[in-house]
Amino acid sequence: MVSTLISKLLTEEQQLIAEHNRWYNEIYLPKHLAYTRREHFTNILKWRVSRNKNALVCIVGQTGSGKSWAALSLASAVNPNFTVEKGVCFTKDEVRTAIRAKEKVVIIDEGGATYSNRSWMGPEQKEAMMIFQAFRALNTITFVCVPYFLYLDKMLRELMHFLCETMEIDYVNKETLLKVHRIQFSSYTGKMYRRRLVDQKSDIPIFGTVVEKPPDDLLTAYEEKKNSALDVMISEKEKEEKKEKTEKREQIGWKTRVVVGMKNLGHSNKEIGEIVGSTPNTVGTLYSQHKEKIRVSD
Repeated sequence: MVSTLISKLLTEEQQLIAEHNRWYNEIYLPKHLAYTRREHFTNILKWRVSRNKNALVCIVGQTGSGKSWAALSLASAVNPNFTVEKGVCFTKDEVRTAIRAKEKVVIIDEGGATYSNRSWMGPEQKEAMMIFQAFRALNTITFVCVPYFLYLDKMLRELMHFLCETMEIDYVNKETLLKVHRIQFSSYTGKMYRRRLVDQKSDIPIFGTVVEKPPDDLLTAYEEKKNSALDVMISEKEKEEKKEKTEKREQIGWKTRVVVGMKNLGHSNKEIGEIVGSTPNTVGTLYSQHKEKIRVSD
């Protein structure tokens, strides 16, 4: 008797859950969440420019989620004359060049590396703020692609107008789905608020924005420029590491000369260490290594 009652209650609960899921998916969602095409968002960006305003758009997502794909698609929709050569920036020098050329649409790819949260200190932060103030003065539409929003400096995050999150790529229809939010910061508390875009006709919040695949010529040019920029960054990193090693060797050589000279004059390891900024043990090691080199060469 008890088991039959429990089974009946479980069956009724499952039916209620199934009915709720059907109501939520078939009735609630269509009335409260909508999908729009790329043009809905690009029209908002164009409207800002027509009102003498700029637009800063941050596109976030994991590697391979379609950030750059979406940025290229939106940029080409806003400006049919957009080119990768002039509009896509991987370094600060390229960003400055885009400002001097007064480009109307700019993509800063891998913005976390260019304007990261950690590297912004003193002069670099001031320079970056000047750059984005210039974008504001030129009414430039700027797309910044980063894996995470927090990768950007706090002051730059507060300048952003829109936050786009890549949700998925439809490889069959060659489309990317973005979740687009307006960004608002409280001038009193400094807290960030995200507001969904709203369909003006139905007044329904927009769940996702479908972005078409960018033109093939833009994709080809983008891949070429990205590979070239990657080669340059690797080369610069190797030069930097080589320079650091050279400076370290020169520093060690300088210390060794001082250690040997003072040891020959009868100074203790502690006295020498205070002068060269090393521990007595390090001083002894440097002197022993020098004597070993002389013995081997002899």
